[in-house]
Amino acid sequence: MKCCIAKDLLPLYAEQLTGEETAAEIRAHLEQCEECAALFAEMQAQQQPAIAAPEDIRPLKTVRKRSRIRLLIAVVIAAMLPVLFIRFFLVGTQLRSDQITMEIETYWVDYNADRPSPKLKRFYNYEEAEAAMQEPDAGTLYEQVAVTLKCDCLSVRVDSANAWTSAESDTPVQYRAKADDIAFYSVLMPYLSLERNFFHKSLWPRRSIHGTATAGSVIMIRCKDGNFGYQLTDLAALADASPDGKATLTVGEKIPAADS
Repeated sequence: MKCCIAKDLLPLYAEQLTGEETAAEIRAHLEQCEECAALFAEMQAQQQPAIAAPEDIRPLKTVRKRSRIRLLIAVVIAAMLPVLFIRFFLVGTQLRSDQITMEIETYWVDYNADRPSPKLKRFYNYEEAEAAMQEPDAGTLYEQVAVTLKCDCLSVRVDSANAWTSAESDTPVQYRAKADDIAFYSVLMPYLSLERNFFHKSLWPRRSIHGTATAGSVIMIRCKDGNFGYQLTDLAALADASPDGKATLTVGEKIPAADS
């Protein structure tokens, strides 16, 4: 093999890109030609490796692995956000009984459907109500109970329902015995009114219930640690026994027995 041909083929030979027969001829020529052998040695000394060394590849693999992990975490978070929003902002966590306080107050209503106007009169003092019953147009006297439920949380969702438990034809609808069924859930949603029986109320929320102190009028409060029902007649008796006609009771707490 001539030197000019060998010199042209040396770069390919150095990269191991020549065929086996050509490589054998170049090796034989290099053994015989000192000039070409020196040129090949110089080429090998100056040549940069075509493929990165393992220590250069390893950091790249680490970067790719971290990128895949971050992408996976981002996908998981994106998938969980709607679930977390529904769970904590809309559904919420049901309150315990010790997180709900009942403030009870009674008043009296004189109702007469035949009276031109007003058909009802409200009295916050029983002595005044009793005196009004002596009037010629006096109707029927009903004791009303106002129960304000205060929840120890920033924002609450309320599920409530009520049903009439009596269908007496001679009793006005608004004074029939009924049962209130209520559940409170602590949520992270600010004030948002959704519908009548499903809403949020923020900043130390409270819910007021007014009922008639008759047999069958019940408040059922559903809590995380159980369901607690109270007869309005018992709540009215508790408030009536206090000097100012008001009483406070924590949900789950039994109504104190009246002094005999």
